[in-house]
Parts: sequence; structure tokens; C-alpha cells
Amino acid sequence: MANLFISGEREGNRLFGAQAVITVAQVATVFINKDLNKLKVPDGAGADIAFAAIGTFGGPTGFGISTIYFLGEAADWW
Repeated sequence: MANLFISGEREGNRLFGAQAVITVAQVATVFINKDLNKLKVPDGAGADIAFAAIGTFGGPTGFGISTIYFLGEAADWW
């Protein structure tokens, strides 16, 4: 069972890394295409990466904080 937990933790770290790379690529695309929202997108992307890191590396408390943030994003609370 411990090996399964360690394996899941590694996969979570890999998914976080992939998410961070995708987010950075999206920000680069906004600047390359000279999108009108180019000043707003990096802030949101930075927050997404920060809260993903909190959720990945912050244990159960970090997971809860990250979940609230991403649910709020999906529900357009902020």
C-alpha cells in the first residue's frame, strides 16, 4: 500500500509539472498573439500555478485550500 501512495504522489508531482508548463505556454501564446487580455492573463496564470503547488505539496490542508480556489474559479466567484 505504501508503494501505491508513493507512486500516486509521484504522478501528482508530474501532473503539477505538466500543468505548470501548459499554463506558461498559454501565457506565451497570449503575448505572441497580442491578445487584449495580455495584462490580466499572467496574474491568473501565476495564481493557478501557485495554488496548484499548494495543493500538490501542501498536504491535506493545501489540498483543501487549492480545491476551494479552483472551485471558485470554476464558479466565477472571483
